Amino acid sequence: MFYHAFDGYMKHAFPRDELKPLSCGGEDTLGGYALTLIDSLDTLALLGDRERFATSVEWIGKNLRFDINKTVSVFETTIRVLGGLLSAHLIASDYNTGMRIPSYDDELLHLAEDLARRMLPAFDTPTGIPFGSVNLMHGVDENESKAKTLCILFTLLMCCFFHILVNSYRECTRIIVHILVFLKNHEMPRDINSN
Repeated sequence: MFYHAFDGYMKHAFPRDELKPLSCGGEDTLGGYALTLIDSLDTLALLGDRERFATSVEWIGKNLRFDINKTVSVFETTIRVLGGLLSAHLIASDYNTGMRIPSYDDELLHLAEDLARRMLPAFDTPTGIPFGSVNLMHGVDENESKAKTLCILFTLLMCCFFHILVNSYRECTRIIVHILVFLKNHEMPRDINSN
């Protein structure tokens, strides 16, 4: 079933974000960066499909860029794009996975670092709880509303991806501590959903 969906995406929608199955077309629903391909990397690895995994990693490393004027969801971009890039990086660079790509040179990690840095402005809030969206080229729009949801998983994912920012470790720590101190010392605002 996976290959039916993946092959349909590659044939009819790639490099767009997602396949529109009824029209057999593609659509850029998140950022216009081959989202389904990124989402599929870990599944290709789990299925042991070395050829498609390596080809996909190579394409992403050569073609994907985040210096684009797109406003994206901080949550979706974190769990789908950063998560996909980081998990695929670990798989592609680890001798123990059986999926290591000999020519791989941390391209996915570099992309993840670039994307994470571009998302940092979303965390520049009084509470540390991020804005819901951020423009990858220009930061947070002045009319952006504050976040309306606070997911524990989201916060943990944020902590994880910031740890990859070796040059920004102190900034990472500052952001995480700021959020945790705010949550500890304040009653949850009524307009924040805690799920």
